[in-house]
Amino acid sequence: ENLKNAIVGCKILYTICERSSNNINIGFAGVEAIVYTMMFHHSSEYIQDMGCRILACSSSHSFISNNGIFDLDLFDLICKMVEVILSAMSGFPNSLQVQNNATIALSNMSKIEENIAVLNTEQARMEVVLTQAMTRFPECQKRCEEVLEALAT
Repeated sequence: ENLKNAIVGCKILYTICERSSNNINIGFAGVEAIVYTMMFHHSSEYIQDMGCRILACSSSHSFISNNGIFDLDLFDLICKMVEVILSAMSGFPNSLQVQNNATIALSNMSKIEENIAVLNTEQARMEVVLTQAMTRFPECQKRCEEVLEALAT
């Protein structure tokens, strides 16, 4: 029953992201819901895939608020986003869908300077999963290289 509800919730949030012409921000609560759903249903490839898809369209945020002030809650959420994305990649290394959507999310995150510090907290693990992804799936290579390059700067 919990998994069925999680799947419905993922479908709803993904539909919001997908139908938006400018990748509507599903908000802090929406991202937090996906992160915790991915943590709870870590063995569901479907949840991990949908979660990575949603995070890919919601990953262009930094932990600096609009008024230039550091936002600790947002920083913590971005740390959790990175953790669940890497866990999805590790948990489903042979899933093109999971790897593809995870690398889109990480690539989007790596384009925001403030997020590099968050990505660097998982640098060793990230290097392993990204290297595996681009070895298995050439279509992920460019995004993997973008993230690894951002980490090196």
